[in-house]
Amino acid sequence: MIQKLSLPPDVMLRSYDEVDRETVLALRALAFSVLAADSYSREQLAASRARAAEPAFALELQQVNLRLAVDRKGTVLGAAGWSAHEGEPETARIRKVFVHPERAQQGIGTMLVLDAERRAAAAGYGQLAVRASLNAVPFYRRLGYRPVESQTVSRPGDLQLAVMLMRKP
Repeated sequence: MIQKLSLPPDVMLRSYDEVDRETVLALRALAFSVLAADSYSREQLAASRARAAEPAFALELQQVNLRLAVDRKGTVLGAAGWSAHEGEPETARIRKVFVHPERAQQGIGTMLVLDAERRAAAAGYGQLAVRASLNAVPFYRRLGYRPVESQTVSRPGDLQLAVMLMRKP
């Protein structure tokens, strides 16, 4: 069951546009560096920032049905998207979820994920999956995702980051 979407009063959602790329990349680097600092080493955080600087990452931003949370001034506060989960035709994968550290714990991440879930469901996907960074596992648990298996993702410099594959019906 998808929960009801509730927007904080000073936040609205809009679709990602290529002109947002540099802002979104900088916000993603900041959010991961600050919010995941207790879960990963400095080297892993640096490798993750390097991965986000690769051209392939910018291309992914265009391919994952990304939406942005912005304040009334147009400042980007967070992002979340979804895409088909490779090899699983009934499953959508929640992707590129991050929130500005100064706006964490204010419901923006929840709003973004619920919006991505709603859009994936409207596109016909009945199952959801996410590869959660270790710091985000409790957040996804609160949204009804359940851990399936520990995985690793490769990052530049032959570094591996531990993540948790989680699912939600």
